[in-house]
Amino acid sequence: MFRRKLSSKMSRNKVSSRKLLSKKGASVHKLSPLCLLLRFFSVITFFSLSVTTTANDLLIHDATVIDVRTGETSINDILIRNDKIVSVGTVSAAELSTEAKIINATGQYVIPGLWDMHVHLTFFPELKDRLPAWYIANGVTSVRDMGSPLDEVLEFREQLSREGQVAPRIWIAGPMVDGSPRLFDGSGAFTPNISIAVNSTDEMVASVNYLAAKGVNLIKPYISLSLETFTVLSQQAKRHHLPIAGHIPNRVSLAEAVEAGIDDIQHLGGVHARVDCPHSSKMEGLPKVKASAISCSDLIKQFVEKEVWHTPTLVLSVGAYALNLPEDKVWFSASDQLSASLTQHFEELRFKYGAKFYESKSAWGYEMTQKMHEAGVKFLAGSDSPPSFNLKPGFGLHAELSALVHAGLSPLQALQTATLNPATFFNVKQTQGTIAVGSVADLVLLDANPLLDIANTQKINTVISQGRVFDRAALDVLLEQ
Repeated sequence: MFRRKLSSKMSRNKVSSRKLLSKKGASVHKLSPLCLLLRFFSVITFFSLSVTTTANDLLIHDATVIDVRTGETSINDILIRNDKIVSVGTVSAAELSTEAKIINATGQYVIPGLWDMHVHLTFFPELKDRLPAWYIANGVTSVRDMGSPLDEVLEFREQLSREGQVAPRIWIAGPMVDGSPRLFDGSGAFTPNISIAVNSTDEMVASVNYLAAKGVNLIKPYISLSLETFTVLSQQAKRHHLPIAGHIPNRVSLAEAVEAGIDDIQHLGGVHARVDCPHSSKMEGLPKVKASAISCSDLIKQFVEKEVWHTPTLVLSVGAYALNLPEDKVWFSASDQLSASLTQHFEELRFKYGAKFYESKSAWGYEMTQKMHEAGVKFLAGSDSPPSFNLKPGFGLHAELSALVHAGLSPLQALQTATLNPATFFNVKQTQGTIAVGSVADLVLLDANPLLDIANTQKINTVISQGRVFDRAALDVLLEQ
């Protein structure tokens, strides 16, 4: 990137009479002084400053822009002003401020910033302050926190929203709404106090009202609720126009949860789905849950008819071994940031739940995802990091995209689960999830085409997030934090 200043030798009127790009954005006008300057700096993406702000105009020049709605690509300019996209396509020099910054993105592919729709920001205190930078370094510019103490995550979100902070946009559920007994009751390092117990319908109304008043973006039910309290949770959440995304309570069937109004089911439905849609290889030791009174195929039809989203978290359920992650040194590097006791515990889990343990789970997870995908079920990408021993927040989202492609989604469809679909889920697709005029400028510049190979989402050159631009050198620094 370099700073563009119009000198006295380059009159503003003369430059403004030239278009930077043709109508289709495919060629540069030969006589434009600005374009000659761009060509002179054609090998430069950034000058010595690794992180800059977009308080002034930022022009991404000559990029291959990916429309995640259709999969179409076009070579265009993207003009950003005050963290908003103000133009895609034809940009004249007259539209730029005298202090405009320019990224020459020839040969690079631009996608919307990625979302991870299942994270836990406060789960491990020793990781909490490092997570935001890891997400940005991996192109994850928005996250949905699926369970944290309310006051702590509200304060954390407010802190990270201050100017100069390196962090994704954060959408929160607050505490998981559970019954008694609670699993996440603060009794251990792996069961932090990230839930509340609600055991009556009156308590449920009061609890949902309180969470809504505090500013949560969704309500997350958990496993000990009754059908009665779960139904009231759904009714009250909808009165506040809050989506319901979470687990299916053990005493509620999948079909009942859908009828009650759940909007997004985590982990493919968990144990419930394994009971309702069993795999040929038997899975031992499943907890007792209420089965649906309809067939698996009818259940999947119900998902489609009721427009229920699914966040599969395949990277968690199929296991790291099915994705060859133990061979990737980066994957487990986050464990270096943990305390000695947690690191030891994770190592024990790695060996206890090895490749053999995940064999049937992996086959079932891929098969179930494929069945639902073929039926028209809508998916959201989420990694559930960092609670499992499959750590590496940020990186896990890319592994999830690869797993979704393995399960039968096309690279475009997988990309949509982390861009367009989350924005649709939160009803913000007018301003997020696509590269369009009026959208926030959360963008990722890639060195290769993700539509040809979803693994190319990891070939990140530049990330633009909340008015800040991070080049490759800056991203590498974030990864080391």
